[in-house]
Amino acid sequence: MAEKLYTMSKSRGGAGIIALAIVGILIVVIIGFVMWAVGVNNRIVRLDQGVDTAWAQVQSQYQRRLDLIPNLVSTVKGAAQQEVQVVVGAVEARAKATQVKIDPANAQQFQQFAQAQSELGSALSRLLVTVERYPEIRTNQNFLELQSQIEGTENRISVERMNFNKAVQEYNNAILTFPGSLIAGFRNFARRPYFTGDVTAQKAPTVDFGAPATYQQPAATQPSAAGAQQPAATPANMPSAATPPPATGTPQQAPPVGTPAAAATPAGAVTSATAAGV
Repeated sequence: MAEKLYTMSKSRGGAGIIALAIVGILIVVIIGFVMWAVGVNNRIVRLDQGVDTAWAQVQSQYQRRLDLIPNLVSTVKGAAQQEVQVVVGAVEARAKATQVKIDPANAQQFQQFAQAQSELGSALSRLLVTVERYPEIRTNQNFLELQSQIEGTENRISVERMNFNKAVQEYNNAILTFPGSLIAGFRNFARRPYFTGDVTAQKAPTVDFGAPATYQQPAATQPSAAGAQQPAATPANMPSAATPPPATGTPQQAPPVGTPAAAATPAGAVTSATAAGV
């Protein structure tokens, strides 16, 4: 009887040990899963914060450009040309349209905001090109400084847009690929939109105010094939220098064929036949 009780207690102890081992393994697995989930969640959160930081840099450059517009308008607005006034009005209208706060995670608001900023950049570019035709404006020192600052800001905006798109790409890849998609679905992490402005809007305007006016010279006289200068035109009633004047008096007859030609007589010399007749 005692041996039977001992055997039963021993078997129960073995089962308890096995149960405790299983429970321990489950606890370790759960702890490992929780730690893995926390790590994935923290990585996604860091990427999401990186997107927000990149967006803040883009907004900072947009605000810098917006701050330069009033000074540029006040410098150009004094011009009396109606063409300049129309473009200035367009710049002011575009600038007011961009003074809105949006949620960058909202794709519709984000695209509308990006389109408004692109239109403002295009309006500024048209203004700089229009002013190029008016020397009294483009030689103004204040305008030259503002023009340089605006071009530098456009370059910074282009760089920050690229950095923002890189941050969004890394974040979207993390939440759309396994196993990050499990945590993203549980925590409601959504995709973030990209900057998708057109090519011309993303390029900074390049305006050269120092280019001199081109002067087209008249066409030069083409030289002859041998490179010699062509002779001047000769009037119709003037004999050419290469053509001797016609001889006066009785015309001389040509000698018969086969008769040797007489030797040439120097000018002013007296022949023997003439001397005999004297």
